[in-house]
Amino acid sequence: MKIDYVMPECRVLADKEQLVAILGHLVQNSQDATPDDGEVRIRLDCDQDNVLIDVIDTGCGMEQKFIAERLFRPFDTTKGNAGMGIGVYEAREYILSQDGDISVLSEVGVGTVFSIKLPRVIQQDQEEM
Repeated sequence: MKIDYVMPECRVLADKEQLVAILGHLVQNSQDATPDDGEVRIRLDCDQDNVLIDVIDTGCGMEQKFIAERLFRPFDTTKGNAGMGIGVYEAREYILSQDGDISVLSEVGVGTVFSIKLPRVIQQDQEEM
């Protein structure tokens, strides 16, 4: 796994354990979908308003129909009995509850990018809280 980051004071107000669990789940999904000679990366960055987190893999990818119809639906899994099918659903629900967004770009045979965008908290804002 590779981590790319530019972190000039990129801060969010979020439950640390919840965010770590979400990222762990997305990374695990990426590792499960990626062959041994593939790559899983986490890219961290921020712009003026948001912290941006991408989980990128060179795995098998997903069909657009699956993404549109099933990916964010609870208890829907491609892993059979090996998964519960709630991880991506819970990730989306939590990110949306934090006024953020999660999106997916994927191509079968090429890989997948999960992109999370969370509101950035400027240091000055934290001091006022």
